[in-house]
Amino acid sequence: MFVDDVKSLRSIILENLTKSLGKAQNSEDIRAQERTFFMAELEKNAEEKAMLEKRIESLKENVEDEKRYNNKLFVRENVTQIAERAYFSYKLIDAKKNGSVNSKLPSNKGGMVSIEE
Repeated sequence: MFVDDVKSLRSIILENLTKSLGKAQNSEDIRAQERTFFMAELEKNAEEKAMLEKRIESLKENVEDEKRYNNKLFVRENVTQIAERAYFSYKLIDAKKNGSVNSKLPSNKGGMVSIEE
């Protein structure tokens, strides 16, 4: 009897240990799968972050290029306006010296401008 009880207890303990170890192994397998999934996601996110950072740098460079271009264009337009003003001032002074103040000078709009005192 005693031996039978010990054998019965032994089989119950073995059965419970086997179930516990099976559950632990199953849990470990699930965690390994989750870990693999999250590591892959982390790697994917790191790649996406690197791509976005590269895109941001590219856009920053484009903005800087656009600023430089706009500055050059602004300077050219200002120089052109200053040159036109100097030209018209010269023509006005020349016209006053020659006494032909009522002469026609080209305007910056492509038409003619009358110069009168």
